[in-house]
Amino acid sequence: MYAELLGPAWLTLPESIRKLHESGTCRRGVGVFRVRSGNAVGRLIARIARMPSAAESVAVGLVVTPQPGGEQWRRKFGDAPLVSVQRMDGDSIRERFGAVEVRFRLMATESELRYVFGGGSIRILGLPVPLPLIASAYECARRGADNGIDVSVDVAMKGIGRIIAYDGTLTRIDVDR
Repeated sequence: MYAELLGPAWLTLPESIRKLHESGTCRRGVGVFRVRSGNAVGRLIARIARMPSAAESVAVGLVVTPQPGGEQWRRKFGDAPLVSVQRMDGDSIRERFGAVEVRFRLMATESELRYVFGGGSIRILGLPVPLPLIASAYECARRGADNGIDVSVDVAMKGIGRIIAYDGTLTRIDVDR
């Protein structure tokens, strides 16, 4: 999916990032992340959305499983799961976390993969209702022996502030072939 969306730019990405996003395979990653939350309203929204709680250092596990037309991303921050499904939509990806859906395009460079946020919505009675979300995210290959990937995600809501942010390093990525 990522290779198809990025076209020739896919080959400019570091091998570790391509390995994480290799289509048609089950991928697993582990690492340690920091999770930050916002003000009281942001924390309430994060709790309702079942986002992980703030922590300075939490073990993270990731399993990406192919599905018809997309992939399931199962993250686990300590004991807190965060599950989404990603599907292609034209030149973008739609990622759904329960009733919340976000859209983003991909940008690749020789050292990182950027997620360009394109909006979000929540489904109420089956209808999408726009959410005033602001988000930024990227993956950057680490230099050195571990071939890890630094990850950063920050999600806020206009008028409220940060909902959740997490960053850290996936230190091991395995691919089932």
